[in-house]
Amino acid sequence: MTDISQQILDYLSSLDWAYILTFILIAYSINQYKITDWLSKVLKIKIQTRYRVLLIGLIYGIFLFFIRGYTIEKVERLLQSFVFSMVFHKLILETILNKFFNPNKSI
Repeated sequence: MTDISQQILDYLSSLDWAYILTFILIAYSINQYKITDWLSKVLKIKIQTRYRVLLIGLIYGIFLFFIRGYTIEKVERLLQSFVFSMVFHKLILETILNKFFNPNKSI
């Protein structure tokens, strides 16, 4: 059991937490209704939330790749952090936020 928990801790510590937290904040702020309304008026297309989040994560990951001067070996770390942040945001954060801010809504 300690081997499994150690592997999980190693995996979690290897993730790019700065990317994960900033990506979640950026995605959350861009998905506010005022910004999405403005984007749909400017671009003249309406993009579903899941695709907006996917595009934001990919563009932000590519941006960080070049800004931080990563090599190809670090791409896997960014990709794992991207997938983890998508799951973490969708399953954990949204559930907690909905529970606190929409107490009448059943989850």
